[in-house]
Amino acid sequence: MDSNVKPEAKVAKKKKKVRNPRITVCYSPEDYATILEESTKAGIKKSQYIHDKSLEIMLYQLMNDEQTKALISLGDARSELVHIHNALGGKTQEELHNYFHDAEFMNNWIEATTYLIRRWGDIQDHFKYLQTHGR
Repeated sequence: MDSNVKPEAKVAKKKKKVRNPRITVCYSPEDYATILEESTKAGIKKSQYIHDKSLEIMLYQLMNDEQTKALISLGDARSELVHIHNALGGKTQEELHNYFHDAEFMNNWIEATTYLIRRWGDIQDHFKYLQTHGR
């Protein structure tokens, strides 16, 4: 009977499914509640939370609605500042002087807006990075 079975089929029958090792841990009700709360904040399952914490993987909380609105508002303010900055970039020196009346103030304003635009962009990029790589 076995002589009709191909050698590859015999090998396939002998392979066992390899299971991942497990660790069982007991927690007090308070610790369990903390784990449940923190894993919910991070938007991950309890087991993933415990796994990541035990391996010292940095965890981040999901943004709440207020923080999300603040980030959107920051992006809107940055967009408006970029729009103004770009509009002024196309003006002649004489037109800029008519707007600002003080050359030193104008130069300081342009430098400050350039810095703010760059910094706000960095903050937005950092939030985007945390959302994609934070877990």
